[in-house]
Amino acid sequence: MPIIQHLGTAISTGVKVGDANPPISTGLPFSTGTPSCTYAEFQSNGSIVLCQNLYGEWKYDLSTPYDISSSSISYKSGSARYWTIGQYHHHYYDNTNWGTQYGARVARFDYDNDIAAWYYPSGRTEIYEDLDVYTQATSPLTLTSTSTNYYGGTNQGQLCYLKKSNGGIVILHAYKMHTTMKMIIRDYSNDTTSTVNNSSELNFSSALSNVFKFMGVTISSDGTKISLSYNETSPYATRIANWTLSTPFDLTTASSVTIINSNPVSLICTYGITFVNPSWGSRVLQVSAYGELRSISLTTDGDFSTGSYQGRVDSEDNMGLHNSNSSYGIWYNDGKQVIDQGYSTNHYVYDSTSNPYGWKFHDMDPPNRSSNYTQINNGTSKEGQTFSDGRFNSNRSKLYGIWHSSYRIRVRNLSTPGDITTLNSTHSSEVNFTGWTGSHNDVYGWYDKLNNKFHMVDITFSDNPYYYIFNLDSSGELDGTWNASPTGWTAGDFTGMRQLQPLSHNGKYFCYQSGTKCKIILLDHAFEPARGYTAVTDFQPGYKLPNGTINTTYWWNRIYVASGRIFFTFNATNYSSTLNMVYDITINGVRPDNIT
Repeated sequence: MPIIQHLGTAISTGVKVGDANPPISTGLPFSTGTPSCTYAEFQSNGSIVLCQNLYGEWKYDLSTPYDISSSSISYKSGSARYWTIGQYHHHYYDNTNWGTQYGARVARFDYDNDIAAWYYPSGRTEIYEDLDVYTQATSPLTLTSTSTNYYGGTNQGQLCYLKKSNGGIVILHAYKMHTTMKMIIRDYSNDTTSTVNNSSELNFSSALSNVFKFMGVTISSDGTKISLSYNETSPYATRIANWTLSTPFDLTTASSVTIINSNPVSLICTYGITFVNPSWGSRVLQVSAYGELRSISLTTDGDFSTGSYQGRVDSEDNMGLHNSNSSYGIWYNDGKQVIDQGYSTNHYVYDSTSNPYGWKFHDMDPPNRSSNYTQINNGTSKEGQTFSDGRFNSNRSKLYGIWHSSYRIRVRNLSTPGDITTLNSTHSSEVNFTGWTGSHNDVYGWYDKLNNKFHMVDITFSDNPYYYIFNLDSSGELDGTWNASPTGWTAGDFTGMRQLQPLSHNGKYFCYQSGTKCKIILLDHAFEPARGYTAVTDFQPGYKLPNGTINTTYWWNRIYVASGRIFFTFNATNYSSTLNMVYDITINGVRPDNIT
C-alpha cells in the first residue's frame, strides 16, 4: 500500500489522524541550559521580588523586606504570567536571535506596554514590540530600535544593571578573555531606548594577577564606586577589587585598584547579573546564569567587601530545575500528570488532575516546596520514550527501561498499576547483556504484550546491526537470556526509523519518525516489525496558532505515545521546548490504547 500524505482524513485501513491542535505548553522550560532568569527586581519597598525570563514572569512575597531566606520568602500565588509568543513558539528566542545563556543576559519585559529591552554584553541593545504577536496579524516580534556594538569583546563575564533615580539605565560589563580584563559602561537616558548617551572603558589587565573567574560586579547608585568579586587560580582564594570614579559613571576617571583579600560574597555566580536600584538602599539583587537568586546587603553602597547575604534561592527552587540540561516535560495519564524527565536517574511528576493538559510551570509553587510533585526513579535514558505507552506491560504494573551508559535492561514495578507515582525506586529484575557495541543515542525498546518479551533495536550505526529480544518469565521479569537474531530481521531493516514504538495497545500499529514526518505502519505480526509491515499513512506534525494558521516548521526530535495519542517535543543538551504537539489517532473509530 502506498504511503498517503494527509492531515486529518481517514484512509482505507481505518486509521484517522486528527487535525492539528494548539500546542500544549508547560509555561517555562524545564532545562537549565536556557536563559533562566534575565531580569529581577525588588518591588513594594522590598516586600516583593519579581523575576522574568524569555517566557514569562513570577513573583515572591517577602515577610521581611529584602530578605529572601527560607523563613521570609514564599511564592506569590497567581503571580505568574506567560508571554503570548512564548506559549506559541517552540524556540522563539532562537528564531529571533535572542541569545543563549551566555548572550542577551539582561532581558526586561514590560508586557502591559508591549515592550522588551535586551542588553547584550557585547554592547548591542535591542528594543522589541509585538510580544503578543500571535494574536495579531503582524510578523513575529518587531525590532523597533537597536544600537550597534560599541566594544565587541565577549558575551561572557559579569553584568550589572543599574536603574537610576531619574529613570536612566547603566549597564556595566566586566569580562576576562584570556589575559585581557576590561570593564565597559553604557549609559541610557531611559529603559525604553537603545541609544547609548555615554560610554567608557577601563582595561585593568595589569592591575590584577592570577585571576581565574569573575563572580560579580556592582556599581554604586551615584556611579562613583565599582566593586568586582573574583577568585584566583588554585588554591582559588577569593578577592574583591574596588575602584572609585572621580566623574560618575566615567571609567576613564577610575582610580588605581584597591584589592581586599577577604570576600564575604564569594559564592560563585557564573555569567551573573547584579541589579542595583537606589530605592532599595545599599543592597543588590544578584542572579546567576542558571537562575539562582541572592540578596546582598551592603554597608557601603557599591562595595562588595562590606556585603552580607540576606538569603538565597537556589536555581532548583527558583526555576524548578531538578534535572540536568537534558530535562524536559512530557504528558502522562491523559494529561492528568506532567513528568519532568531527562538523562537523570530521577524524574518528577506533577499533578494536573483538576486541569488536564493545563499544568503550568508555576504550579510547582516554589520556593521551599515540599509537595506538589512526586520524585520517581527509572534510571537514565536518552531516547525520549522513558514513559511511553510501549514501555509498559498490559496492565501497566511494570515499566521496562533500556540502557543509557551501561549495557543493561531493568524492570520496575508500579505498586498501583497505571499510577506512575507508585513506581518502585529499585528494580525487580535486570540483565546485563553482551555483544552490543553501539551507541545509546538512538536505541528504542518496547514490551511485547502478545509474546511476553522485551524488544530493543538500534538504528544509529551503519546497517543497524543490533536488534535484541529479551526473554521474560511468566511474571514479566527478565530471565537473563535474549535472542540477538530475531525472526525475519536483517541488519539495516530499521534504517531511518527514529523513535520507533508501538502506537496501538495490541501492537499491530507502530509509529516512527522519518525525516520531518511521522509515519504509521501496520505490522504483519504484532510487536514484531522485522517480520514485515505495510505503510499506512504519514503526516507532517504542526500546531495551530490563535489566528488559525498551522505552524508545520520541523523543530521536534522526540516522539512519545501516551494515552493513545502521539506527542512531539524537543530536547537537547542546552535547551528543551515548552511545547508539546499532540495528535489524536483513531483506528476504525477506536483510540489506539483501547484496541486489544
